[in-house]
Amino acid sequence: MATILLVDDDEDVRYALAKVLRRGGHVVDVAEDGRQALARLAVGGVNLVISDIIMPEFDGIELLRQVNARFPELPVIAISGGGRIGKAEYLTLATCLGARRTLQKPIEPDELLREVGAVVGAG
Repeated sequence: MATILLVDDDEDVRYALAKVLRRGGHVVDVAEDGRQALARLAVGGVNLVISDIIMPEFDGIELLRQVNARFPELPVIAISGGGRIGKAEYLTLATCLGARRTLQKPIEPDELLREVGAVVGAG
């Protein structure tokens, strides 16, 4: 079990992914953008961040940079459904900036749980 901070500006995506993660036995906190995520991370106790890349105002790329600077041991899984340049390019950039794993939306529940397990371990 891990404590996961799920960051996505789409409420439906947050709800669906959080539901999958909770059913997988994880504790899930949510944030709408990078600014909210950093405020939550300052409290501590998070084992993994799962963040969308494309978000208004404070996006996932900036969040990834801030996490790497402030919490270098905290793993991040980047997710994206695409944007102007395409989801693969955003996810490649996220990997270059330190994301441990990347997932393209839509995300299958088993794939999400498998990747989370690979990053934080099964127990």
